[in-house]
Amino acid sequence: MSCQKKTYGVFNIGTENYCSMYETLESVIKYSKSKSKIKSLKSCWIIPIMNLTSLIGLSPLGKYHAEMYGKSLYFDLSKAKNKLGWSSKYSNKEMMIENYIWYSLNRKEILYSSGKKSHHKSIVKQKVLYIVSKLL
Repeated sequence: MSCQKKTYGVFNIGTENYCSMYETLESVIKYSKSKSKIKSLKSCWIIPIMNLTSLIGLSPLGKYHAEMYGKSLYFDLSKAKNKLGWSSKYSNKEMMIENYIWYSLNRKEILYSSGKKSHHKSIVKQKVLYIVSKLL
């Protein structure tokens, strides 16, 4: 799009229609008809636990996941809107539901493909999740 407008630069791209992570996850749970429940945990004790389990290989989460725990994240889209005439098509709820659908359709290929995998493509380590679920 920037090449069509004869402009260049770094542009933030995101959604103009966003809500909290809690509301976003709630919409995916509802869409998927899951019986999952969202539980909020105090960051003062969960962040060190997240970092420790990542460090010793019991969790696929990275350090940046812990750094973002409980914080809001959104992008200033004004530069993309003003210079490119860009606007978002989907809300963050719609994007997460689309991601859920795609993952559901491609889950086996992602989990069992050969080669080095990022944290996002690794099988979630059930040990930590099992322990946390028993504590909650």
